[in-house]
Amino acid sequence: MSSALRLIAVLLLAFFVYPVCAQDHWVASWGAGAVKTSGEEIPAAGVTYRDIVHISLGGKQVRLTLSNRFGTEALNVGGVTVARSVGSGSVDGSTVQAVTFDGKPFLVIAPGATVISDPVSIDVAPLSDLGISIFLPAGKVSFYTSHPVSHQTNYRAAGNDLHSVSMPNVEKVRPWRVLTAVDVMAPESDAAIVAFGDSITDGQGSTPDANLRWPNRLADRLQADPKYARFAVVDEGIGGNRILHDGGTPEARAGEHQKGLTRWSYDALDRSGVKYIILLEGVNDIGHSSLIRAGLAGRRQQESPETPVTASDLINAMTQMIDEAHAKGIKVIGATLTPYGGARYERPDGDAIHNQVNDFIRHGGKFDGVIDFEKATQDPAHPDRYLPAYNEKDHLHPDDEGTKAMTDSIDLSLFK
Repeated sequence: MSSALRLIAVLLLAFFVYPVCAQDHWVASWGAGAVKTSGEEIPAAGVTYRDIVHISLGGKQVRLTLSNRFGTEALNVGGVTVARSVGSGSVDGSTVQAVTFDGKPFLVIAPGATVISDPVSIDVAPLSDLGISIFLPAGKVSFYTSHPVSHQTNYRAAGNDLHSVSMPNVEKVRPWRVLTAVDVMAPESDAAIVAFGDSITDGQGSTPDANLRWPNRLADRLQADPKYARFAVVDEGIGGNRILHDGGTPEARAGEHQKGLTRWSYDALDRSGVKYIILLEGVNDIGHSSLIRAGLAGRRQQESPETPVTASDLINAMTQMIDEAHAKGIKVIGATLTPYGGARYERPDGDAIHNQVNDFIRHGGKFDGVIDFEKATQDPAHPDRYLPAYNEKDHLHPDDEGTKAMTDSIDLSLFK
């Protein structure tokens, strides 16, 4: 054998015996839907917000996404730290790490902009809590980009408490301020599942501070099974969100959010490492439209009239969302709309649309898989309603037992 042939043989043997190592990549481990909320006049000493977030996938490096998407002026950020949370707003002091942006410990985020931090070396376990502290110097913030109803206790304190283990004179607050995502560096085989929807996905009805939203429970199931522990779950639910119309109050006192069709790109498709999206949305479109038809839609309808939606409207919108995801190589799992009989905006006209949309999700052939949340939560004696054990209050949002039933119904083999 010639020397050239021997060299080729050696190289081929090396390739098969020692395959090229897979490349690590960034995967979203936590996220929150971006909402426009009212701002504040920050006093001379500044303020520190400490966002407590429950990540799904672990790793040895993280990076943060900060957003001023809905700001009308530049947002001055005086510093950011990340640490392991130990509860009640405190962090493990030995893990506090300063976060930089292009090598600098501070930054100015232009109106409408979103920024990603430099990598931070910190060992974070799956299903653990982080405390992300953000210091904002004195100035005026007309509108924050936040997640106003987090179902998680977060913290606000006067002054710069970025490195404080326990923040003194702390105020408990509900929103996650400025922070919209936490990514972890993970093996190439790891990926993110985005749960996209409204308050049912956001966690309304579940116990606050317990991480019992159905996406949290799905993350628990995935991490408990070695076959699926490589998947993160990112909750992109927003209370009151609709697919076809913006929601909230224009003055943003209670938060103003963009319709599902608009936020689909930045809250779902653009998440790091996303491979699957579970779409559970549309019941607010249906219920609100029923109120419009009944003349009960209230002041917002008078100020900004809307045309009631039809089943075709929702089906066409879902089809568009699926097509946009497929264009990026992302699969979309359709989740049937949960029962809402007895809810304040339930009407017979809406029931018909609800049934048509669920029929499309189950049998339309557009989704890459189906999760039947309606079947998992309905009362067999009254199929249009929740089983009483899953909702005894508003007939719309599942309680802790309801979110468990939803998650237990998911066939994990959907995520290949």
